[in-house]
Amino acid sequence: MDAQPNKNAPTIQKVSPKGFTLIELMMVVAIIGIIAAVSLPQFSLWIQKQRLKNAGASMQHALLEARSKAIGQNATVILALDTPSANQFTVFVDNGDFIFSAADTTVLQKSLASNIAISSTFTDDQACYNALGLPVSPGSITLTHASSTMQQQVILGASGSVRVN
Repeated sequence: MDAQPNKNAPTIQKVSPKGFTLIELMMVVAIIGIIAAVSLPQFSLWIQKQRLKNAGASMQHALLEARSKAIGQNATVILALDTPSANQFTVFVDNGDFIFSAADTTVLQKSLASNIAISSTFTDDQACYNALGLPVSPGSITLTHASSTMQQQVILGASGSVRVN
């Protein structure tokens, strides 16, 4: 006689493991740490470049706004850099004295990031547009990031055109 298996007897099932082992998780954490350590300096450099580009775009926008106001109001408009004390600039409609005062109309005032240094080739650090929208003298504004040697130059041409290098 053949022995038949008992259908009511408990059977042993194979259980397949689910999830990750501690060693596998530690390897993933180690790989992520290595990738982060390698990419962090590049990310910092990218942030510096973006801040410098943003400052250059702000300066370009301000010069174009000053030119537009000079033509629109048929007046002298000046972009004055406040380089020694703060990284800011002011665009104003001049009352004829070429000095920013309470009698002048402020068009735009903006501060740049604290780690951006400003220098210019303009007399008295002022870019002036006459009523025709032409600069009194062409020149450039150089923006330098304090923690690196990266620079961006905003150039005002004799025709009033503005470009960023």
